[in-house]
Amino acid sequence: RFCPACGSSKVVKLNFKKIHCENCQFSLYLNPAAAVSLILYNENDQILIATRARNPGINLLDLPGGFIDPYETAETAAKREIKEELNIDINHLEYISTEFNIYPYNGVEYQTVDIGYACELKSDVKIVIDPELQKAEWLHYQNIKKNMFAFPSTFLILQNFINLKYDFTLK
Repeated sequence: RFCPACGSSKVVKLNFKKIHCENCQFSLYLNPAAAVSLILYNENDQILIATRARNPGINLLDLPGGFIDPYETAETAAKREIKEELNIDINHLEYISTEFNIYPYNGVEYQTVDIGYACELKSDVKIVIDPELQKAEWLHYQNIKKNMFAFPSTFLILQNFINLKYDFTLK
């Protein structure tokens, strides 16, 4: 409602991604934020699924991951997020797909681009869960349900992986 440069209320939305101030001519582009989602899978055809401990999507399922920090690559962010959330060091990442998302936070709907990667782990890997997650558990890919996910983008990334690896469609 107000220009971030001059504070004027003479702000108009020119299109779905550009806001312009008629007072000082400042333009703000509402480009999406970048995030990573990780599919951690094991030799038993199980996928490590997290349950969110915070909003948005508290108590719903998610893939481990998070936002990419400034001056960080997607791959570096993926490794950092897994270390922070699960205390796991990973090396090899396989790109799966990219999906768009709307991430509601503090009354603002942020557009994100979620970049999905996969990494195989041993089922006995030691996991230490960060407080931003309620839990993380291994689920067989056939037992994962679409309607329990916090975000459509993470479910789509997961579905893309399961299609590629197992030729199976989640319900």
